[in-house]
This record gives sequence, C-alpha cells and structure tokens, in this order.
Amino acid sequence: LVLDAFAGYLHHWRADEGYRWVGYHPDPTAAMVRAFLDAVEKGTPPPVTFADGLVALKVVLAAYRASREGRPVGLSELGEGPVDPA
Repeated sequence: LVLDAFAGYLHHWRADEGYRWVGYHPDPTAAMVRAFLDAVEKGTPPPVTFADGLVALKVVLAAYRASREGRPVGLSELGEGPVDPA
C-alpha cells in the first residue's frame, strides 16, 4: 500500500486482486492554487495562514529533533520566533 497524500490516491496491491489505483479526493494542488488565486484576485483570506504554516513547520522540526535525540520534543521547546532546526 502506497499513499500519496498530495496527489489524492493510493496504490493498492493484493494477491487475489493484483495492483489497483484508488483515488480518494479531488486534486488538492488545484484547490491550493485556486485558494491562492482567490486571495490575490478577490482579497479573500487564505484558508491556511502563515501561523498555520509555522506550526506545521515546528511539528516537523520537533519530530526531526525527537528522532535525533531519542526523546519526545514539545513545540514549546522550539520557542516563539524563527526556528533553528538544530
């Protein structure tokens, strides 16, 4: 089983069925581009803010640090401002 979250599909293989491709939602890339264009052209707020993106980045950096240090790492350990991945 291979899941591609950005493309919106998964590859599925079973001995009795063989290989098949299963789509599970519309193209998220098109939705992201449409939301960006709406924000620029119509002045609508983007569905994902800078703050949302910063939290997502901190989650990934905390996961990397936790893996490197072999311990849980909380987002609070990364501070409030720009994040140093080391």
